[in-house]
Amino acid sequence: DAQVAAADWRACADHRLPIFAEAPADQWLWRLSVPPTTGVMLTEFPQLVEWHGGLRWVWAPQEAAPHILEAAAKVQGSATVFKRQTEGGLGAAPALPQTSQVFASPLDQLHRQIKAAFDPAGIFNPGRLYADL
Repeated sequence: DAQVAAADWRACADHRLPIFAEAPADQWLWRLSVPPTTGVMLTEFPQLVEWHGGLRWVWAPQEAAPHILEAAAKVQGSATVFKRQTEGGLGAAPALPQTSQVFASPLDQLHRQIKAAFDPAGIFNPGRLYADL
């Protein structure tokens, strides 16, 4: 029914689906942007797939960070931590290790140039994607 579908899509857009609710302690909610033609990936973790496969929301433990980043990079995608669950509740997303590269090289350079142009003082979301940015 169209009304039910519309309500479900609104809940998805507003992050009110169960995947966006609290997860076990020490879990990170990852937002992966990958080509829509990307096949099944990271099946060991609970996830929601949107945008015909181009957007993936994945809950995974902190230790899985290298695996998640590698899986996204392997398909020329990107992965960022959207939020994390901690013992005390939801917390802000931590910066990824400085050695991690969120975007493939050309996109990484472009991202840094755009951030420098729009935020020369570095006050918007410092450390959100990179420890040094």
